[in-house]
Amino acid sequence: MGILVPAVLTWLRDLSSQARRVRTLDELSKLVAFWDNWTKMVSSTAVLTEHSHLFDECSLQALAQDARRELLRAGQKARLIYRPKVNQAFDKYKVTFKQFQAYRSKLPWYRRALLLYAAPNPSAAWFKSTFHFLLVLQIVEIVGLEYFDPLGTLLGPPPPPTAWVVEFGHAHHLIAFLMYLAFWIFLVGCALGLNAWVRRIAIKYENDPQFYLWAEHPKTGTVYRQG
Repeated sequence: MGILVPAVLTWLRDLSSQARRVRTLDELSKLVAFWDNWTKMVSSTAVLTEHSHLFDECSLQALAQDARRELLRAGQKARLIYRPKVNQAFDKYKVTFKQFQAYRSKLPWYRRALLLYAAPNPSAAWFKSTFHFLLVLQIVEIVGLEYFDPLGTLLGPPPPPTAWVVEFGHAHHLIAFLMYLAFWIFLVGCALGLNAWVRRIAIKYENDPQFYLWAEHPKTGTVYRQG
Protein backbone atom coordinates (compact mmCIF):
# COMPACT_ATOMS: atom_id res chain seq x y z
CA MET A 1 0.00 0.00 0.00
CA GLY A 2 2.89 2.32 0.79
CA ILE A 3 4.21 1.86 -2.75
CA LEU A 4 0.83 1.98 -4.51
CA VAL A 5 -0.30 5.38 -3.15
CA PRO A 6 2.80 7.34 -4.30
CA ALA A 7 2.59 5.63 -7.68
CA VAL A 8 -1.06 6.65 -8.08
CA LEU A 9 -0.31 10.25 -7.03
CA THR A 10 2.55 10.42 -9.53
CA TRP A 11 0.30 9.03 -12.26
CA LEU A 12 -2.43 11.59 -11.48
CA ARG A 13 0.12 14.40 -11.41
CA ASP A 14 1.40 13.36 -14.83
CA LEU A 15 -2.15 13.60 -16.20
CA SER A 16 -2.51 17.27 -15.29
CA SER A 17 -2.52 19.91 -18.03
CA GLN A 18 0.64 21.52 -16.71
CA ALA A 19 2.48 18.18 -16.76
CA ARG A 20 1.33 17.56 -20.33
CA ARG A 21 2.60 20.99 -21.37
CA VAL A 22 5.96 20.34 -19.72
CA ARG A 23 6.32 16.96 -21.44
CA THR A 24 5.34 18.44 -24.80
CA LEU A 25 7.83 21.29 -24.47
CA ASP A 26 10.54 18.84 -23.40
CA GLU A 27 9.90 16.75 -26.50
CA LEU A 28 9.90 19.86 -28.69
CA SER A 29 13.17 21.03 -27.14
CA LYS A 30 14.81 17.70 -27.91
CA LEU A 31 13.44 17.79 -31.46
CA VAL A 32 14.73 21.32 -32.07
CA ALA A 33 18.11 20.48 -30.55
CA PHE A 34 18.47 17.41 -32.77
CA TRP A 35 17.67 19.19 -36.02
CA ASP A 36 19.74 22.21 -35.03
CA ASN A 37 22.78 20.02 -34.43
CA TRP A 38 22.07 18.05 -37.59
CA THR A 39 21.90 21.13 -39.83
CA LYS A 40 25.08 22.56 -38.27
CA MET A 41 26.90 19.28 -38.79
CA VAL A 42 25.79 19.05 -42.42
CA SER A 43 26.94 22.61 -43.06
CA SER A 44 30.30 22.02 -41.43
CA THR A 45 30.98 18.83 -43.39
CA ALA A 46 30.18 20.22 -46.83
CA VAL A 47 32.51 18.88 -49.50
CA LEU A 48 33.72 20.45 -52.72
CA THR A 49 31.36 20.22 -55.65
CA GLU A 50 33.68 18.08 -57.78
CA HIS A 51 34.02 15.53 -54.96
CA SER A 52 30.35 15.38 -53.97
CA HIS A 53 27.94 12.64 -54.83
CA LEU A 54 24.84 13.98 -56.63
CA PHE A 55 22.38 11.56 -55.05
CA ASP A 56 23.77 12.16 -51.54
CA GLU A 57 23.63 15.94 -51.94
CA CYS A 58 20.03 15.80 -53.16
CA SER A 59 19.13 13.61 -50.20
CA LEU A 60 20.78 16.04 -47.80
CA GLN A 61 18.88 18.96 -49.33
CA ALA A 62 15.61 17.06 -48.97
CA LEU A 63 16.40 16.30 -45.33
CA ALA A 64 17.25 19.96 -44.76
CA GLN A 65 13.78 20.89 -46.03
CA ASP A 66 12.31 18.28 -43.69
CA ALA A 67 14.29 19.81 -40.83
CA ARG A 68 12.81 23.26 -41.55
CA ARG A 69 9.31 21.78 -41.61
CA GLU A 70 9.90 19.99 -38.31
CA LEU A 71 11.15 23.23 -36.77
CA LEU A 72 8.04 24.99 -38.09
CA ARG A 73 5.76 22.37 -36.55
CA ALA A 74 7.62 22.58 -33.26
CA GLY A 75 7.17 26.35 -33.16
CA GLN A 76 3.48 26.06 -34.00
CA LYS A 77 2.93 23.50 -31.23
CA ALA A 78 4.74 25.71 -28.72
CA ARG A 79 2.66 28.72 -29.74
CA LEU A 80 -0.50 26.62 -29.46
CA ILE A 81 0.35 25.77 -25.85
CA TYR A 82 0.81 29.35 -24.67
CA ARG A 83 -1.24 31.38 -27.17
CA PRO A 84 -4.14 29.23 -28.39
CA LYS A 85 -6.35 32.20 -29.30
CA VAL A 86 -3.64 33.69 -31.48
CA ASN A 87 -3.34 30.43 -33.38
CA GLN A 88 -7.09 30.46 -33.96
CA ALA A 89 -6.77 33.94 -35.43
CA PHE A 90 -3.90 32.77 -37.64
CA ASP A 91 -6.09 29.98 -38.98
CA LYS A 92 -8.93 32.42 -39.78
CA TYR A 93 -7.06 35.47 -41.13
CA LYS A 94 -4.52 34.16 -43.62
CA VAL A 95 -4.10 37.00 -46.13
CA THR A 96 -1.18 39.39 -46.12
CA PHE A 97 -1.46 43.16 -46.36
CA LYS A 98 -0.58 43.25 -50.07
CA GLN A 99 -2.89 40.36 -50.90
CA PHE A 100 -5.85 42.04 -49.22
CA GLN A 101 -5.20 45.41 -50.85
CA ALA A 102 -5.11 43.75 -54.28
CA TYR A 103 -8.30 41.81 -53.51
CA ARG A 104 -10.23 44.85 -52.25
CA SER A 105 -9.21 47.04 -55.19
CA LYS A 106 -10.92 44.64 -57.62
CA LEU A 107 -14.28 44.69 -55.82
CA PRO A 108 -17.28 46.73 -57.07
CA TRP A 109 -17.74 50.17 -55.53
CA TYR A 110 -20.88 49.24 -53.58
CA ARG A 111 -19.12 46.32 -51.85
CA ARG A 112 -16.25 48.62 -50.85
CA ALA A 113 -18.70 51.29 -49.65
CA LEU A 114 -20.72 48.87 -47.51
CA LEU A 115 -17.73 46.72 -46.45
CA LEU A 116 -19.27 43.64 -48.06
CA TYR A 117 -16.17 41.46 -47.97
CA ALA A 118 -14.21 39.33 -45.54
CA ALA A 119 -12.14 41.21 -43.00
CA PRO A 120 -8.35 40.74 -43.16
CA ASN A 121 -7.66 40.94 -39.40
CA PRO A 122 -9.56 40.72 -36.09
CA SER A 123 -9.61 44.48 -35.43
CA ALA A 124 -11.11 45.27 -38.82
CA ALA A 125 -13.60 42.41 -38.42
CA TRP A 126 -14.91 43.81 -35.13
CA PHE A 127 -15.55 47.31 -36.46
CA LYS A 128 -16.94 45.95 -39.73
CA SER A 129 -19.47 43.90 -37.76
CA THR A 130 -20.35 47.01 -35.73
CA PHE A 131 -20.89 48.99 -38.93
CA HIS A 132 -23.22 46.32 -40.33
CA PHE A 133 -25.10 46.08 -37.02
CA LEU A 134 -25.75 49.83 -36.95
CA LEU A 135 -26.78 49.82 -40.60
CA VAL A 136 -29.26 46.97 -40.14
CA LEU A 137 -30.61 48.55 -36.94
CA GLN A 138 -31.29 51.83 -38.72
CA ILE A 139 -32.97 50.10 -41.65
CA VAL A 140 -35.20 48.12 -39.30
CA GLU A 141 -36.05 51.31 -37.45
CA ILE A 142 -37.02 53.12 -40.65
CA VAL A 143 -39.16 50.21 -41.85
CA GLY A 144 -40.73 49.90 -38.41
CA LEU A 145 -41.71 53.57 -38.30
CA GLU A 146 -43.17 53.26 -41.80
CA TYR A 147 -45.39 50.20 -41.24
CA PHE A 148 -45.86 49.84 -37.50
CA ASP A 149 -44.88 51.52 -34.25
CA PRO A 150 -43.56 48.95 -31.76
CA LEU A 151 -42.68 51.57 -29.16
CA GLY A 152 -46.16 53.06 -29.42
CA THR A 153 -47.69 49.64 -28.90
CA LEU A 154 -45.58 48.98 -25.82
CA LEU A 155 -45.53 52.43 -24.25
CA GLY A 156 -48.83 53.79 -25.51
CA PRO A 157 -49.41 56.95 -27.58
CA PRO A 158 -47.03 59.86 -26.93
CA PRO A 159 -48.29 62.69 -24.76
CA PRO A 160 -49.88 65.61 -26.63
CA PRO A 161 -47.78 68.76 -27.07
CA THR A 162 -48.20 71.51 -24.54
CA ALA A 163 -50.45 74.49 -25.25
CA TRP A 164 -47.61 76.94 -25.86
CA VAL A 165 -46.02 74.63 -28.43
CA VAL A 166 -49.33 74.42 -30.32
CA GLU A 167 -49.80 78.17 -30.15
CA PHE A 168 -46.24 78.78 -31.32
CA GLY A 169 -46.74 76.42 -34.25
CA HIS A 170 -49.94 78.15 -35.30
CA ALA A 171 -48.41 81.60 -34.95
CA HIS A 172 -45.08 80.85 -36.63
CA HIS A 173 -45.59 78.13 -39.24
CA LEU A 174 -42.28 78.67 -41.04
CA ILE A 175 -40.17 78.75 -37.87
CA ALA A 176 -41.88 75.64 -36.52
CA PHE A 177 -41.34 73.82 -39.82
CA LEU A 178 -37.68 74.83 -39.91
CA MET A 179 -37.17 73.67 -36.32
CA TYR A 180 -38.86 70.35 -37.10
CA LEU A 181 -36.72 69.95 -40.22
CA ALA A 182 -33.54 70.83 -38.30
CA PHE A 183 -34.41 68.24 -35.66
CA TRP A 184 -34.73 65.44 -38.24
CA ILE A 185 -31.61 66.59 -40.08
CA PHE A 186 -29.75 66.43 -36.76
CA LEU A 187 -30.99 62.89 -36.08
CA VAL A 188 -30.15 61.67 -39.60
CA GLY A 189 -26.77 63.41 -39.44
CA CYS A 190 -25.94 61.72 -36.13
CA ALA A 191 -26.86 58.32 -37.55
CA LEU A 192 -24.86 58.82 -40.75
CA GLY A 193 -21.96 60.32 -38.83
CA LEU A 194 -21.81 57.33 -36.48
CA ASN A 195 -21.82 54.93 -39.43
CA ALA A 196 -19.12 56.93 -41.21
CA TRP A 197 -16.97 57.02 -38.06
CA VAL A 198 -17.17 53.25 -37.48
CA ARG A 199 -16.53 52.56 -41.17
CA ARG A 200 -13.49 54.85 -41.10
CA ILE A 201 -12.00 52.93 -38.17
CA ALA A 202 -12.57 49.61 -39.95
CA ILE A 203 -10.83 50.97 -43.06
CA LYS A 204 -7.97 52.22 -40.88
CA TYR A 205 -7.33 48.73 -39.58
CA GLU A 206 -7.53 47.36 -43.12
CA ASN A 207 -4.95 49.89 -44.39
CA ASP A 208 -2.42 49.58 -41.55
CA PRO A 209 0.11 46.72 -42.05
CA GLN A 210 0.84 46.45 -38.32
CA PHE A 211 -2.66 45.04 -37.66
CA TYR A 212 -2.11 42.08 -39.98
CA LEU A 213 -1.22 38.69 -38.55
CA TRP A 214 0.78 37.94 -41.68
CA ALA A 215 3.33 40.25 -43.23
CA GLU A 216 5.97 40.28 -45.95
CA HIS A 217 9.59 40.95 -45.20
CA PRO A 218 10.34 44.33 -46.86
CA LYS A 219 13.60 43.14 -48.45
CA THR A 220 13.24 39.44 -49.15
CA GLY A 221 9.47 39.25 -49.63
CA THR A 222 9.30 36.25 -47.29
CA VAL A 223 5.92 35.90 -45.59
CA TYR A 224 6.02 35.57 -41.80
CA ARG A 225 3.66 35.75 -38.88
CA GLN A 226 3.68 38.76 -36.64
CA GLY A 227 4.05 37.86 -32.99
